[in-house]
Amino acid sequence: MNVLDLGYNKVTGRGKVTKKLKVITRLITELAKKKIEKAGGIVEIVKK
Repeated sequence: MNVLDLGYNKVTGRGKVTKKLKVITRLITELAKKKIEKAGGIVEIVKK
C-alpha cells in the first residue's frame, strides 16, 4: 500500500493491523511500524 499515492505523508499507530501489508511511506510512527511488522508486513520508507 503506497500511502503517498493515497495523499498521505505519515502512518500513525491508531487502529489494528490484521493482515500482512507492505506499506510505502515517508514518515511512520514507531508504534505503527511495530504493528505492521508484528502482523508479518514490511515498511518501506522513501525519501521525497
